[in-house]
Formats: sequence, structure tokens, C-alpha cells
Amino acid sequence: MSFVKSLGVIATLMMVAYPLLVYGAIQTGQLSALLPVLALLLIFRALRCAQQRQYLMLCVALAGVGLLGVAQQLDQHQWVLWYPVMMNVGMLSVFGYSLQQSQPLIERFARLRQPDIPESARPYLRRVTQTWCLFFMLNGGIATITILLGNLDWWALYNGLLAYIGIALMIVGEWLYRYFFIQPHRQA
Repeated sequence: MSFVKSLGVIATLMMVAYPLLVYGAIQTGQLSALLPVLALLLIFRALRCAQQRQYLMLCVALAGVGLLGVAQQLDQHQWVLWYPVMMNVGMLSVFGYSLQQSQPLIERFARLRQPDIPESARPYLRRVTQTWCLFFMLNGGIATITILLGNLDWWALYNGLLAYIGIALMIVGEWLYRYFFIQPHRQA
């Protein structure tokens, strides 16, 4: 594996663990040491997004760098808590923008596995994309509430665990729905 790919994997894993890393760093008083590392990872992510022409996610990564910089300068950890909210806004933007295109994002993903998707499946794939938009609105809303409540434990629990469980449930739920409800009707 090349250095750039290895760094990409490390950056992804650290960003997934972002809430728990931030929580631990705040609890131990080590946030100022973690912030430059997270900023470098977000800069790396921004460069990758720019290279792949993923401009909405590029904006999220750069805004994340900004939040980390403000937190470092003002020595106020609350700023770093907003990054999961920004990720949800970014994902909502990407999925929502794709609804304005001829192929929404979920249809594009589906076509990677099955290029010859029947025309009859397109409305369903659009609805799944809309459902993900609703999920990102709800998830971002709850992440915001955890910040406004001012309880770091709840913030870390929700953003570091429960939000990921929600994503997994969305993926598994959609797969089960497709497997048990759509496929049997298609064969009839």
C-alpha cells in the first residue's frame, strides 16, 4: 500500500473516531496537542476532495480546519464539537444536490454494482436518497442538541456511537427492505 493510501486510511479512521478522540483529549486536558493532528488530517482530506472534485466535502473539511483553528486560538473546546454537525450538513448537501441531477446519489452507487438498473427502480432509488437526506437532517439536529445541552458525555455517546449505529441501521434496513419486499414482488 502506498504512503498516500496508508495516510488516507489513517485519516479516515481518525475522523471516524473524531468524537472519541476529542472527548478523550478534552477529559485529559490534551486537546491542544490533538488539534494540530486533526487539522493536518482535515487538510489532507481537503486536498483529496479537491483532487476528486468533491467540492461540497472540500468545504466541510476546510470549515473543520477553521473550527479547529478557532478552538486553538480561543482555547475553547466547544468549537470542535460542531464538526459532526458540519459533516451531516455536508452529507445532506451532497445527497440533496444529487436529487437535482438526473441520477441521485443512491442510484449512482447502485449503478456501480449493476449498471443496467431497470427504469422501474429509479423512483425507489430517488426515495432512498430522500430518506438519507432526512436521516442527515435528524442526525445533525440531534448532534446540535447534544452541543447545546452542554453535556460532553452525551455528545461523545451520540456522535461517537449512536450516530454510527443509526447509519448501520439505515444501511441494513434498506438492504432488508429491498431483499424481502422488493425482490419477491419483482419475481412475481
